[in-house]
Amino acid sequence: MLPLLMAFQNSFHGGNDMDIRECKCLGEVICSLTILDKDYIFVRHELAPGQKVGLHYHKNADEWVVVKEGKFVVRSGRKEMTFDLQYGDNKILVIRFPKRRNHSFRAESIVSYFVFRSCQDEIIYLEKEDE
Repeated sequence: MLPLLMAFQNSFHGGNDMDIRECKCLGEVICSLTILDKDYIFVRHELAPGQKVGLHYHKNADEWVVVKEGKFVVRSGRKEMTFDLQYGDNKILVIRFPKRRNHSFRAESIVSYFVFRSCQDEIIYLEKEDE
């Protein structure tokens, strides 16, 4: 593993259920999460207030959720946290979910965010998105 990637991944905090890191810019996030010449899944999502991605997991892929602005609730394992990121905060929040870790995401305001996955993988839902 490259030293920068290892340092970035080792800098996450939050305990066993949710790994969180703050970054200054999206370029830092992308360079730190990726290794040269490896394929990744990169998806941009936008949720309206009250919309959510139901509790799910990925068998083979690590996942990182990258958010710059908005109020949202993340559930991972036994932990649930609310975040309220303002445009002027000048930070980007990166939340890491290792493969097989259950997680969900609910918007409290309009939230536009990115998802990186370490590989193409099935999404296994444990609850419906509209529950």
